[in-house]
Amino acid sequence: MVMEKAREEERALSVEYKAREIPSHVKKNKYEQLMKMREARRDDAKRLAMAKIKATERPFSFHERDAST
Repeated sequence: MVMEKAREEERALSVEYKAREIPSHVKKNKYEQLMKMREARRDDAKRLAMAKIKATERPFSFHERDAST
């Protein structure tokens, strides 16, 4: 029984483990890409909001008076 246990331990210790290769999707820098996409989206929203404001804003009544003098 002791010999059997020793063989079993020896067999367990003789197994060599091999590391797997790192997947390529892990190496990609997704965080920077995500931040660039968010920045672009934020810039587009800001640009569209400013265009909407400029399209709907009207000058004050004294603006025309001051512009003519």
